Amino acid sequence: NNNNNNNNNNQNVQNNEFMERVNCHPEDCIHYPKQYQRWRYQITVHDEEKKEDTDGTVNSTIAGRAGGVCGGQWIPYFRLDRHYKQIVDMKQAPKISTVIWTRWPRATVDEFTKDQPPIV
Repeated sequence: NNNNNNNNNNQNVQNNEFMERVNCHPEDCIHYPKQYQRWRYQITVHDEEKKEDTDGTVNSTIAGRAGGVCGGQWIPYFRLDRHYKQIVDMKQAPKISTVIWTRWPRATVDEFTKDQPPIV
């Protein structure tokens, strides 16, 4: 049981590190407020995670997961892999979505008003 708690704590720390690495394009935030799935994202890649390919180009396992591009480039949400989409969702989605996901993982919330329960 204690071992499970340690694994959960390590996973939370790792998720927080990933969340800090993912940033939205400032213009997208202004032009498309609350529409985070239309935004572009930049993923910060640390130097120790970069490696040189045989042809001399810099590559990264994180960049590979982000659609094959390295940090410094803006990646549209739809091109992110499932892992990074989940991180963006947890970071940008309305809080009600994160609450619903604890019971129904990856459910889509179409509408939510204060007078009616959400449609899942």
